[in-house]
Amino acid sequence: MRRSFRNLALVFGLLATGTWIHFSSDARADAKTEAEAKKADGEAMDLWLAADFKGAKAKLEGALKKCGKDKCGGEMQAALHRDLGVILFAMSDKKGGEKEFEAAVAADSGITLAKDYLDNPDVKTAWEKAKKGAAATPTVTTTTTGTGTATPPNPDAEGNLSIEAKTAPIGYVLPIVIDVPDGVDAEQVKVSYKTKAMDKYKVIEAKKEGGKYVTRIPCEDTQFQGEIKLYVRAYDADKNEVEHFGTLKKPAIVTLVEKMPEGEEAPSFPGGKEPDKCTDKGDCQPGFPCDPNANKKPQGSGCDTDDECQAGLACVDNDNGKKWCYETASSGTGEPGKKDAKGGKKLWFGADVQADFLFLGSADDICNDGAWACVKDGKDVGVKKDQGGIPTVTGGGGKTSGGPALGTIRAFVSVDYFITANIALGARLGFAFNGNPSANAKFFPAHAEGRLSYFLGKGPMAEPKGIKIYLLGAGGMGEFDAAVPNIVAVPTDPADADADSCVSSTGCRVSGVKAYRLAGRGFAALGGGFWYMVSPKVALNFALKILLPLPTFSPGIAPEIGFKF
Repeated sequence: MRRSFRNLALVFGLLATGTWIHFSSDARADAKTEAEAKKADGEAMDLWLAADFKGAKAKLEGALKKCGKDKCGGEMQAALHRDLGVILFAMSDKKGGEKEFEAAVAADSGITLAKDYLDNPDVKTAWEKAKKGAAATPTVTTTTTGTGTATPPNPDAEGNLSIEAKTAPIGYVLPIVIDVPDGVDAEQVKVSYKTKAMDKYKVIEAKKEGGKYVTRIPCEDTQFQGEIKLYVRAYDADKNEVEHFGTLKKPAIVTLVEKMPEGEEAPSFPGGKEPDKCTDKGDCQPGFPCDPNANKKPQGSGCDTDDECQAGLACVDNDNGKKWCYETASSGTGEPGKKDAKGGKKLWFGADVQADFLFLGSADDICNDGAWACVKDGKDVGVKKDQGGIPTVTGGGGKTSGGPALGTIRAFVSVDYFITANIALGARLGFAFNGNPSANAKFFPAHAEGRLSYFLGKGPMAEPKGIKIYLLGAGGMGEFDAAVPNIVAVPTDPADADADSCVSSTGCRVSGVKAYRLAGRGFAALGGGFWYMVSPKVALNFALKILLPLPTFSPGIAPEIGFKF
């Protein structure tokens, strides 16, 4: 059964920000380890704010591991297990959460979980089950302040910090000036804020100016009327939270208005310094200047309506059954977010490297075959033709038993042009290496290729993310040479023979000859591959082709790798 864990995440946020237990170390506890554990618990909250549940879980598990059996007090261990249990419930790990709740109560039977926030039935059931049978009287959760005193929890309390801004005009930098009471040992102050257009809170750090902590919310988040939710946390030198203002569930509210109410002044920085006015980037709402894409979601972001997306984008369905922002058809004939042939063309440039493997058949007298070139030490080798009276161990003109052979390596630049969302026409120009060095059969290194690619499903133009599989057909000009080493033949000129070979029973021989199969200089190819979309504008290309050199035929395969942009 699927349940919403939104309130459950709020529980953890409140536990981490406003309902700390006032810890007292066991006699056995190691003070340094316990302090590190408490710090880790606070850092887990920062990860949670960034929606990094896995990171928060890892922090808490690491703290528990360091605490071991006796390096942290029971209250500290209980708090770590409790908060880890809440995280596991948020990650839909019900059994894991139940075990952590049980471990929390076992470590300290007086550990509490604020009842005001136990509005998730699964959490409530698991917590009550863990507490059942505990003999200890429930303890009172307290908040530790920088003065060393503790106050009872109050879910309606806003905290002892305060900010001066309540209402502010749109189109200006928003000053956030934070008052920290005397006696609160604050070394660091952070502000978490969220507008209606934002999916999650942003965290910004305040700096001390004129005896107060000051930060600013930038123009990109102050362009539209509405509420900005925020809460403030103050930390000591050990990164422990010592005070706060507002909570995730009950944040402070700053209202952005087009015109300040009569008699009310706009917020300013310490010393009465006025905030900067945002740059006029065009009228996107009547009455005030703003960037038409401010607070709007970019391509690929989740959405519910077209109004949430930047200009030129629409909120459309993707393949995962969800909605996202994507560019609209430009020709006016297609549906929003869909590409038609006129409006969806896109050009991709690239660079690729290809290796050629040819499959050779067995052959005799290869050095006398026009489709082969035989070279030794950079010099063409002249050999006698096979004759019946010559020993046939190796053949007068050399022999090969066949098999696969690595041939040329080629590099080229490419361009692909999408004529539809799935079909691209491409061209490649390049240069081949590792060809034959014969003077009699000069290698043709140029490579020119045309290709047609068909992308299965949604291609890179329609949905620029993930893996995009394609089929291809290609053809063009290119020579494909593959070398067969260590050929032995009978040279025409005995002077070219190996030393002392002419006095042997087999007659004059030349060994160490490298025979090159010359295939091409035209070719056709069929194959397939995929683009891995690193971003909507960058992709890695992997492909494998069946190579068919023409008219000199020696089939092969050609893997390629490269990138597109």
